[in-house]
Amino acid sequence: MSRNFPGSRSTPVQQFERFTRAWKTRGARATLLRLLEEAADVLHRVRFGRSHYEQWFYDQLESSLALTSPAQAADGPLISIIMPVCDPDPAYLGRAIDSVREQRYENWELCIADDSSRLAAVASILSRGADSDHRIRVRRLEERQGISGASNAALGIARGNYVALLDHDDELTPDALLHVARAAEGDGFDILYSDEDKISPRGTLRDPTFKPDRSPDLLAACMYFGHLTVYKRTFIDDLGGFDADFDGSQDHHLALRADARATRVIHLPRVLYHWRMAPGSAANPNGEAKPWAYEAGRRAVQNHVQRTSPGGRVEPGAWRGSHRVIRPLADGSTVSVVADPATAHRLGPMASGSVEILGPISPREAGSIPAEAWNASARGASGDVLVFLDRALPATPGWWTELASQALRPEIGMVGARIASAAGRLLHLGVVLGGPETLRTRTGGLFRDDPGPLGIAQIVREVGAVTGGCLAIRRSLFEEMEGFDSGYQRGLYDVDLCLRIRERGLRILYDPHVLCIHAQNNLPSSDAHDRQRIAQRHPAWLGDDPYSNPAFEPEGPVFRPAYRNPRQLR
Repeated sequence: MSRNFPGSRSTPVQQFERFTRAWKTRGARATLLRLLEEAADVLHRVRFGRSHYEQWFYDQLESSLALTSPAQAADGPLISIIMPVCDPDPAYLGRAIDSVREQRYENWELCIADDSSRLAAVASILSRGADSDHRIRVRRLEERQGISGASNAALGIARGNYVALLDHDDELTPDALLHVARAAEGDGFDILYSDEDKISPRGTLRDPTFKPDRSPDLLAACMYFGHLTVYKRTFIDDLGGFDADFDGSQDHHLALRADARATRVIHLPRVLYHWRMAPGSAANPNGEAKPWAYEAGRRAVQNHVQRTSPGGRVEPGAWRGSHRVIRPLADGSTVSVVADPATAHRLGPMASGSVEILGPISPREAGSIPAEAWNASARGASGDVLVFLDRALPATPGWWTELASQALRPEIGMVGARIASAAGRLLHLGVVLGGPETLRTRTGGLFRDDPGPLGIAQIVREVGAVTGGCLAIRRSLFEEMEGFDSGYQRGLYDVDLCLRIRERGLRILYDPHVLCIHAQNNLPSSDAHDRQRIAQRHPAWLGDDPYSNPAFEPEGPVFRPAYRNPRQLR
């Protein structure tokens, strides 16, 4: 959401109701963990003056600014920051403008469109800003046009090569435009987005969002580009700017249209933007602000789906502000399920004209190599889609339809499911590649219905790889890839196939809408031979995982922020 309008202060009863809703939607464990982390931050702030995260952020900022030379601060493209303004808190507006003036990079202009603000203090602040700095340009709209109209008006007076978006009560970090200018060197970009955090009403920093690299399916599920977002000026002009039909989620609508056409999308894995938790703001995780904006978001995604997957529909996602895209399965599509004997026996009754169940040849018959056994079983399949199940029993009604609808998309190579143990522990939400351990699936003790960090356990998104506990692939693609590599003695043949598929430019999906219950409490582990083989065959893919983030720890449970590691805190 882009626009934070003033709202009323909630009563204690309303605050209690919101906490109760958070308890139900986030889960008891997630809520308790949040409370424990906040208590630890309070103690750290009492002792050192900053929370754990704030200490980490300011250390990062200090290092960034220390590397800036005078030439870097002055040379580079003109960056136009567009800011639609409509009766914000004057103090917050002043801080937003000051955050631009405090930029270490100097070649910028701030283009403000005042959407007929009624507060005299707002007009005064804008007038003083324009008078004190020639780089601040203000256009006042005589009639209120809404956020898209005001944004387009600000865009109309912009002269820069690149256009950055800033809300009227948020703040840029001092090094934000410096990193944007560096990214624009050489071939430049069509779209750039950064990590972000939130700034509380007390001025403290919290809730960082550490994002993955470009992920079209994740963008359809939620507006993860968020802030800071920057567009090449000619590119945003070609798109026609913002569409007033989607006010409230106009930034998401623009991002979906832009991502579908962009050839170069850059993610800066740095927190460069502070999203203010102002009254009535969608930045408040327990608030009920702007329900109309969430409806606009749903319509923006539906508009996108109509363009890209005719017949698809959009339903509410697992958490507020997220979406689930359901794509139609072509008539006559068939699925072959290749399962271990115990799972195949339990699935037998579901066999029908569109689903066939195949039990694998035993590894002993196939030379004791699991990959050879799966390959041999798949040769007898006739379905359009192959689903491999290794001691993982699907527990979601219609699961084969969901997997097949994703696997049959021409841009998708492989689809994996959400896997949990019988005891309820979440075992798999995608594989994270790289780091000292080469690959990781450990989820840090999450339960199967926990949202996970940033809600990623319950949202469709691209991942580096998925495991063979449950994976789906087009039969034609599986045969073209000559199946699993039998050079792996114990495991990792599933991850290897994912990486070979990615080499062809296809994407790997994690689909949480299919839940599987694994027969064991942990996923099978690999041996040293297999880890060495995959490292030798795919060194380029085992560096930094683009679907993780450098701010997460490189080992241990996936998606654990480094600033939560006591060893890295003073």
